Amino acid sequence: MRTILLTLLIFASTATLAAAVEPAAGKVAPVEHSEDVDSDHRTDPLYTSPTHVLSQYFGRRRSGLLTSGMENVVGITATGLSPLMVLSVTGPIVYFTTSAPDRGELFFFYQPWFWIITGICSLIVILKDTILTFASYLKSPLDVLGSLFNFVGFLFGFRLIIYLLGADLGNDPSLAEKFLTYLTIVVMLGFYAAIWIFGNLVEVIILLSPFPLVDTTLRFSRIAIVVVMYVLCWIHPLLGLMFALPILIIAALTLNRSLQALKLSARIGWDLVAWRRYRLSPAAESLTAFTVISLPRTPWFTLGQLVKKENGWHFRYRRFLIGPRVDNLVDLTNLQIVKGTLSSLAVQKQDERSRLLLRFPPGYRGQEETLAQILGGETADWSAITKIRDIWKNGRWPFSRKSAAKEIVNCDQPQPTNSR
Repeated sequence: MRTILLTLLIFASTATLAAAVEPAAGKVAPVEHSEDVDSDHRTDPLYTSPTHVLSQYFGRRRSGLLTSGMENVVGITATGLSPLMVLSVTGPIVYFTTSAPDRGELFFFYQPWFWIITGICSLIVILKDTILTFASYLKSPLDVLGSLFNFVGFLFGFRLIIYLLGADLGNDPSLAEKFLTYLTIVVMLGFYAAIWIFGNLVEVIILLSPFPLVDTTLRFSRIAIVVVMYVLCWIHPLLGLMFALPILIIAALTLNRSLQALKLSARIGWDLVAWRRYRLSPAAESLTAFTVISLPRTPWFTLGQLVKKENGWHFRYRRFLIGPRVDNLVDLTNLQIVKGTLSSLAVQKQDERSRLLLRFPPGYRGQEETLAQILGGETADWSAITKIRDIWKNGRWPFSRKSAAKEIVNCDQPQPTNSR
């Protein structure tokens, strides 16, 4: 923070200092140029780059390190939010801006065979969240595939950051330079992991959301954030840093929730890919479940255990996955076990609407009757296939004139009542 404030103060005072040191007209004395003065300093304008301005106060080497540090923070934040997109875009840019004789010496991330593959993966993800987002039967498998691509991009992003930060060592670094560089790599990798875990919330919401347009909105919002960050960094590294810092702070503050969501997405993806099924017994006293939003005193998207105790059912989880265990009593009155498109749900019926309490992993799907016997309550079917079948059977399609006309014709007929 001290560096940011100091940099802002430097830019605010640059114009004042320039006007103060400028000699008055007609009082300019000729000065003999010494041969020892570097010609670059004589020909440089007042402002050529952020590094040049900062070099007036910190020296060329320190100002270069400061500017490079701002750009590294922006690059790490952008890569953490969307590693696959950054890899597929920066690869061809670096390749085509490098002279032809030197392209063979580029890192393998910048070789055509690599960024063509990552570009195809990025196009598949964009395709599934735009054109194929309305294909309900393909949504779950494609969302799992998108989560897998995001995890692979995370691993490649790790290697890219190590390569970029390791390049600062130079040819013959001293022991202090090696220590500082390695310490910087460790800290930056920690930032990168925290931001990626935070950005993975988008994949979890896409995986659980039954609404098609949510996928498109979230995906392009994340891409827009990355693009704006890079544009601001291109204008000035300080602007990019100021845009990236709130993301870093939010990622640090929501690390517990993000870790819970990461564990949840891994479990759901594994259950769907391996097609796992967990047999339930009516006498079971422990069930795997996860929260969404409605369960009080519990982080969103938390995978845990529903455990039966003397005073009722408790939802149990660990903070930061390995931290202390937390037990919260869950109110299961007026419970309804619902068959969903992806998994079964525990819903609490209220006066006007139903309140979603918990979701169960996909491995429990098809055992709603057993879940109702274990927890108490009734069953219902909210799956997309059942809704489509009911619409087709009743002929009540949205905006259908036939359906509207049928209701108008039948409105004058006597309706059955429950009165005796």
